Amino acid sequence: MMNAFNLGISGSWLLVLSLSLIAGIGTYFYYRYTVPPISRLPKIALFTLRWLALSILLFLLFEPVFTRVFGDVIEPKIAVFIDNSLSVKMKDASIDRDKQIRMAIRKSGILNEDPELLKTFIFDKDVFEIIEFHPDSLKLNGQATDISKAVRRLLPNDEQNIRAGVLITDGAFNTGNNPLYDITVLDKPLYTIGIGDSTPVNDAMVDAIISNEIAYLGDEVPVNVSVKTTGFPSGTINLTLYEDNKEIGKRELIISEGKQDFNASFEYIPSSEGDHKLLAKIDGLQGEITNKNNAYSNYIKVLKNKRKIVVFAGSPSPDLSFITNILKQEKNVEVKTYVQKKGAEYYDAAPNPAALKEAEMIVLIGFPIASSSDAAIQLIKKELAEGKPAFFISSRAISYPKLAQLEEYLPFKTMSGNSNEFMVLADFHEAASSHPLLRITGSDKDLDLWKSLPPLFKAEHFVQVKPESEIIAGSKVNNTALKDPLIVSRAFQNQKSIAILASGLFRWKLIGYASEQSKGNLEAPDLFTTFMQNSIRWLSVDRTNKNVTIKTTKHHYTIGEKVGITAQIYDASYIPVEDAMVKVRVSGGKSTSREVILSSLGNGRYYSEIEGLGEGDYSFKGEVFRDNRKLGDDSGRFSVGEIVLEYQNLSMNANLLRSLAEQTGGKFYTANNCGNLLKDIKSHKRFKQRSITTKKEYALWNMIWILSIAILLLAIEWAIRKRIGLI
Repeated sequence: MMNAFNLGISGSWLLVLSLSLIAGIGTYFYYRYTVPPISRLPKIALFTLRWLALSILLFLLFEPVFTRVFGDVIEPKIAVFIDNSLSVKMKDASIDRDKQIRMAIRKSGILNEDPELLKTFIFDKDVFEIIEFHPDSLKLNGQATDISKAVRRLLPNDEQNIRAGVLITDGAFNTGNNPLYDITVLDKPLYTIGIGDSTPVNDAMVDAIISNEIAYLGDEVPVNVSVKTTGFPSGTINLTLYEDNKEIGKRELIISEGKQDFNASFEYIPSSEGDHKLLAKIDGLQGEITNKNNAYSNYIKVLKNKRKIVVFAGSPSPDLSFITNILKQEKNVEVKTYVQKKGAEYYDAAPNPAALKEAEMIVLIGFPIASSSDAAIQLIKKELAEGKPAFFISSRAISYPKLAQLEEYLPFKTMSGNSNEFMVLADFHEAASSHPLLRITGSDKDLDLWKSLPPLFKAEHFVQVKPESEIIAGSKVNNTALKDPLIVSRAFQNQKSIAILASGLFRWKLIGYASEQSKGNLEAPDLFTTFMQNSIRWLSVDRTNKNVTIKTTKHHYTIGEKVGITAQIYDASYIPVEDAMVKVRVSGGKSTSREVILSSLGNGRYYSEIEGLGEGDYSFKGEVFRDNRKLGDDSGRFSVGEIVLEYQNLSMNANLLRSLAEQTGGKFYTANNCGNLLKDIKSHKRFKQRSITTKKEYALWNMIWILSIAILLLAIEWAIRKRIGLI
């Protein structure tokens, strides 16, 4: 125990004392002769009051600080974490875990420890501190187990001097991090008491459904179902896959000594758009410990079977043929071309608003030209204004005045141009080497391949690149770099665009790839196809982003878990909307439908929670309003209680608990041999008192009461002077 005190100022104490002495001398002479004369005693009182007040004010001018340093000793404490999840309530191969965990709590002696030296927590998916703990208060009803979250409570905490941790659990964590990662920074031993039997139980379970998150209407989608069995030397399992309670297919799985893990494949063909639930279910086996893990579900979003891309061309050309061939090779892509011929006519039907509205991307190849109609250009402009991506390839026939009508949605602005052409090489920039458009293998050698491409035809089209655009490639003639960009990309306000300010792209295929193939270099990459595919893919990314996105935080919730609903709201310019009303109606299960209003979190984000939903499948639909005008809506599905995480792992994870103890310097026990737990903890070299030194500073110059004393002294002086009639 140590205490020390110090009074410091921001100047010299000698100066403070000197000024105080000068103030005292001045006050003495002030009161030496008074009118009228007063007796000695009042004179001494007045002198003392003024001198003290002046001295206090002078003292405060030097910003005095009082410092107190004191020491203390903190006794070591133990943090005990007790598993409160469903799995600890089960009867496994040979043990009633409910009885065993209560026995372990009593036998370990922690109930007899001084409450001041013990901090008790129960945990499942969260951690809760219990002030007065009793074993009978354990409900063992947690729907998930996060051991990592409990371990993180043991991270360095000098104020409480927690020097050891006790973890009483079956070790079957099913959410959060692997606790082995968290103990790497633990500075204290962790003692573990294993609950349950590590012997595999008789059980069969559906472990997972693996499928695409997004599928297309009418396309075949592979679905893989993982099934695991333990404890059964032989037998058969009937596995059925359902889509929204409609059977898709069946498989019979044969169990043997050497076959306990199964991966069954199904072919699923969606027949309608929207969110669909895939459910894999197995029949229960005789002697199985539980059938609550015999089903597993997942959700899949089914979109229209074709993504539509509209291509406008000023005239037939090799570029048009080569590019449309690549587009048609893309899976789930439907290409509609509008090619101009003489005047403003088209080889096929003229473009119409309905066709363009269904398009997800617009490609312009040498378009618009001088004879292109303003009506067609306005149709294109309207769709680009909706955020649809644009892919522009130049040509010598481009009409720059008409192109100016679309430049708002392109990555450049035309300064001048004419039809004169010259040959240029693409000068790919080092800074753009990591851009998705140039990805081949992902290695540094990709850029060398791009630099080997043959030249293109470039019209004298001089442009100004917009600030938010990125130059992928410049132009060069022979080895002389020009200032003109050749390939430019732009991602701005939820709209993407790519511009190639040259024509003759087919040369990359014929003179580049085809030439290498003819020489026998069969491994030469097809850079033209790669570039086009990368471009289409990059332009398509995030096209599913809408102005209104409403979804639940996950697809599956446990019983009793709050369902979180989030929303992101943007206006037509993709600027976050913070003053919208977001109403979401949830229906399904055995509950009546509920409506919730989401609260704004700022920056266009909204959130709310619904609790108390019973087991079942649910759907939701949200609508967004602003100033009584509907901005949009969104919908989705989720389920509650169908997948019980606590039944996914039914054996004690002794290996994990032993590793947690050994790697932290603690010890692993079972419920039967934990009687020496407290003795082992207290004999550990790290379990000791900790001395702390606390330093506190008080800025006296900033304390109003000290200044108040000086003012009070002056006030008393004035009152006495007034009473005795001093002038």
